[in-house]
Amino acid sequence: MESGLICPGSVGIHQMPLTAVTESMNFEFDSIGSARLRKGSTSLGTGLAASNVLGLYEFNDDPGTYHRLVCVNGTVLYYLSGTTWTSKRTGLTASKKARFTTFLNYLWMVNGSNDTAIWDGQTGNSFVTTGNASGAPVGKFIEVFRARVWITGNATYPDRIYFSSLPSAVATPVITWNTSATTGDWIDISPSDGENITALKRMQNSFWYSRIITSIGFMLMTTLKPMPRSAWELIARRVWWKPRQGFTSITRRDFINIMMAP
Repeated sequence: MESGLICPGSVGIHQMPLTAVTESMNFEFDSIGSARLRKGSTSLGTGLAASNVLGLYEFNDDPGTYHRLVCVNGTVLYYLSGTTWTSKRTGLTASKKARFTTFLNYLWMVNGSNDTAIWDGQTGNSFVTTGNASGAPVGKFIEVFRARVWITGNATYPDRIYFSSLPSAVATPVITWNTSATTGDWIDISPSDGENITALKRMQNSFWYSRIITSIGFMLMTTLKPMPRSAWELIARRVWWKPRQGFTSITRRDFINIMMAP
């Protein structure tokens, strides 16, 4: 296989080198003139139950003291301690996907059912719903933008995005929440259009919602649109997500052009 992998149709059938292949599996041809077995996968840690993983997140605090990999497995949140997954939060609602973010050197967790909770990464401390998380709404999705925590996907108000106060330099807790149904800190996104928010992602300096762009700074998906409910990543200034087949990406400019099209 000195000539490596050559796609069918790229050269004439009579010009195909005898040392080339047109199909291969589990091989890499990155180096000219050689084939190398593709790298596989390694099981990370032990101690998880035979249940679905419902969330995975890498937490780093600002000083770099605490670096934790956490996952939700069944009804328990674990963190990786050496080569063992160690329980840190129990009693979670079964089958509820967990989402995470980092703010004020805390790991924040939501799953749409249990109370919003935070953890400072210290192995001797537990997740708490007090302090900066006191009064935070229950929601499915969470993000940080412009020095606030934003939570949406509440069961009672599925189109409402709640936001925390700005951090205080003198008060404790550092941030607070006002979730009053009439005077609270929240924004309703087209609550009567028959669609609900099904994902939330920070994307540069614009707020993306289905058909409308505002200036707050997120991208939202709604139930009636042919896009996935989660599994988004921001890579090279593009939002990537995985529909049923393949991968799809979009930039802020692409999205604006789509919205402005007749």
